[in-house]
Amino acid sequence: MKRLRHASHWLAFLLSAVLIYVVFRNVNWAEMRDSFHRANYLWVVLGGVVGMGGFVVRAWGWQFLLRPMGRFRPVRLFTPVAIGYLANNVFPARLGEFVRAYVVGRREGISKSAALATIIVERVFDGLTLLLILAVVSIFYRFPAWVKVGGGLAAAVFLGVAVFLAVVTVKIRAALRLVDLTLGRWAPVLGGAMKARLECFVAALDIRHHVANLAIAFLACIVRWGFESAIYVCIVHAMQLQVSPHGVLFVMVVVNIATMIPSAPGYVGTVQAACLAALPIFPGVDSTTAVTYSVLLHVDIFFPITITGIVCLIHSHLSLASLRREEESAAASPAASGN
Repeated sequence: MKRLRHASHWLAFLLSAVLIYVVFRNVNWAEMRDSFHRANYLWVVLGGVVGMGGFVVRAWGWQFLLRPMGRFRPVRLFTPVAIGYLANNVFPARLGEFVRAYVVGRREGISKSAALATIIVERVFDGLTLLLILAVVSIFYRFPAWVKVGGGLAAAVFLGVAVFLAVVTVKIRAALRLVDLTLGRWAPVLGGAMKARLECFVAALDIRHHVANLAIAFLACIVRWGFESAIYVCIVHAMQLQVSPHGVLFVMVVVNIATMIPSAPGYVGTVQAACLAALPIFPGVDSTTAVTYSVLLHVDIFFPITITGIVCLIHSHLSLASLRREEESAAASPAASGN
């Protein structure tokens, strides 16, 4: 398992390296330098500030997914959110979700497995919202075939995960019985621990008595994407590009679907490749301009939340080393995230 984890990390770094090479190999460096000189960095700063509002909304909406386990103040949930994004930005393969579950479990005294389940539901909401945005934007643009193929694959993944979570919730007794018949017979201690963690995981997915909270969390997700779209709009203004609001939304969807692919820390390469694929569709945007846009965008989506996460990490008396150990533990065993 440890070798497999290390191999996945190396593959993530390799993917980013390949994407960086493909993106920058044909860049006109003189034009890129001029684009940076012409950019209005007040818009870049504004994008970073406004974008932080999305993380505040994410913490506010998360409280409703956590309601089956209790009532938690959004101000306390912001710290796990910020630290989780910090972990995504400094560790490979997007393993910050495990860190976020660990931090909120440690701070609030709840099951880490249950917390992880709510984060998975939140990510499904993110994916469905992005697909909804893409469907609306498709009314205004005729996209290339790769957009339809990518959108179809993303839809299959997110809808499949949603159906799986629903089945697990409804058929929990069958799942527990399966554990009894397998691990329960061969390794009773491990089987008991697995059942306990599975029950905690499913408890957070039991939404039958929390439909209103689920609806509010989904609305918060939509608002959160509104804040993120503002970052993309600000960078368009900073570079004085002629890209419509619908075009900006399209670029945001492509970038966020691309960054779901495990890559090097901070989504290096995937952000640039997504911008290079999406922006030149629009008139007046060449490949060098698209790469310049991707760099300024990366500044806004990486540094504000990373710096905030470091502050929250220090305030919580945690360290990157402790988060790394938790990440390794979570990656080594799916059950490791439980209490």
